[in-house]
Amino acid sequence: MRFKTRLRVGRIAALLRVVQALQKVDRRCILHLTPQEDDQIRLILFPTALSSVAAYTGLPKSYWFDGYRIESQSGNNIGMEVDLQNLDRALKSAAGGDAVVIKLAKKGVPVLTFDIRTALGPILQDLPVSIMSSTRLEECQEPDSATLQGVVLPSLANLCSVVERLKALGNHASIKTVVGERSSFTIEAASDAANLSASYDGLEVEPSSSMGDARECEVELEVKNFGKALFAHQILPDQVLCCKARLIFSCETRVHN
Repeated sequence: MRFKTRLRVGRIAALLRVVQALQKVDRRCILHLTPQEDDQIRLILFPTALSSVAAYTGLPKSYWFDGYRIESQSGNNIGMEVDLQNLDRALKSAAGGDAVVIKLAKKGVPVLTFDIRTALGPILQDLPVSIMSSTRLEECQEPDSATLQGVVLPSLANLCSVVERLKALGNHASIKTVVGERSSFTIEAASDAANLSASYDGLEVEPSSSMGDARECEVELEVKNFGKALFAHQILPDQVLCCKARLIFSCETRVHN
């Protein structure tokens, strides 16, 4: 199994923001290196005993990398678990480089090597990784949400502020979405002493279609986990959806340098 690519130096700051946002949710992530013909590689946070929040991030190869090469016996797919703190450190080191090559190597254990070229000389950083079986990697792929309709959420930074206040009332909150002529999103938490709710009306719906009768969906969740899901505001998303049936944040993001 082989992998090698050049990371575009001008994109490192934006990639670092993505990694730091994912660190708000969990300590480790799955890096899915895809075949040459697939335009994206993926960073995946899969629910674990420590966190029930899942996150799926697609990184277009043509934007982030040059000279992408991969080879494996699993249809040129390679999945590995990576410590996000180690990845954060490697990217911070790479930010001061003139050129950065990333490759998969074996030095007793599998490592993802960052070969950073600077004016003072080369810097090598090896990130230990755990290679995943193709079966396990398949289990961690993003569920199909293309057909789900959802309300476009208001400012996530504003929602984060609301969630911080809700934490004082207990561990759980209810979320209600209404999709119709006047679509809305409401979050509410209560204790014996107080009740706090925030409601956002007149929201857009995507994908748009004829509304018909209003449709409601209400779920209860842990405030802490909802706060983790709001990590997306750090990567400046253009749009975030809250979808019926399950809570899905679909971030359609143009990278802001």
